[in-house]
Amino acid sequence: MTILCSAIAKLQVGNAVSRMARRFATVLRPAMGLGIALTLLGAGAAPLSAEAPAPRRKPGWQTHFEATLREQHAHPPRLVFLGDSIIQELRNTSPRFGDINQVWRRYYACRGALNLGFGGDTTGNVLWRLRHGELAGTDPRLVVVLIGTNDLSPRWDASPAQTTTGVWSVVKAVHDAVPHAHILLLGLLPRQKRNRLRRQVNRKLSHMAWSALGARYRDVSDVLGQDGQPDPAYYREASLDRPLLHPNAAGWTRIARAIEPEIIATLGGGAEICRTGE
Repeated sequence: MTILCSAIAKLQVGNAVSRMARRFATVLRPAMGLGIALTLLGAGAAPLSAEAPAPRRKPGWQTHFEATLREQHAHPPRLVFLGDSIIQELRNTSPRFGDINQVWRRYYACRGALNLGFGGDTTGNVLWRLRHGELAGTDPRLVVVLIGTNDLSPRWDASPAQTTTGVWSVVKAVHDAVPHAHILLLGLLPRQKRNRLRRQVNRKLSHMAWSALGARYRDVSDVLGQDGQPDPAYYREASLDRPLLHPNAAGWTRIARAIEPEIIATLGGGAEICRTGE
């Protein structure tokens, strides 16, 4: 009994320390560097909820974050894509990603586009990035936002309501950071697992007053499948025997064509200006 009580006491103390670490990271975040925040959150702290502002502890995440801060100042963007790995893969030139990068070069590279996609990020991770300098000091004309699918993953298990709240917070943070920019919010893309939850999120997103944040909502689910179900022909995982989640080059081409009218309406011109430069 004494041993059991001692173990319980240690567990309670550990949980208290974790809660304290998260509280300090939240309160002191504006005054801390990224490394200190990561240390506090990593010192035995339990994972935060998906929509809570927090950096990731993944190796290389901090380096990527700092690199994007330098890039946004070195090359002020006219067009920004903000999100997770679905966005990030557009810039990936690795052979295993096929021809996805060609979509970026064909439609966006010549338009002063900046890719702010971070693999594995949730709405909370993106919100943290925005509160720590992402987009600060820039003046893009259009920001395309696609975020929230990782919130629904088993790791975070966020509800549709929580995910919707996270997406709203991200769009508001974008609007606060670049108030003169137009924002195009894309609905979550069809996925093989937890697709019912994804559809619930999109249904909620479609009824929100995005115009108050200078944003427009667009659900492009229909270009990647029928009746909200993903078509394997448009997903990278189809050839890997893994659950469908990331669009392949064909899928991204269909998305690019679907949102091109909104991009032209904001930036002017057409994607042919990029095609001629290939």
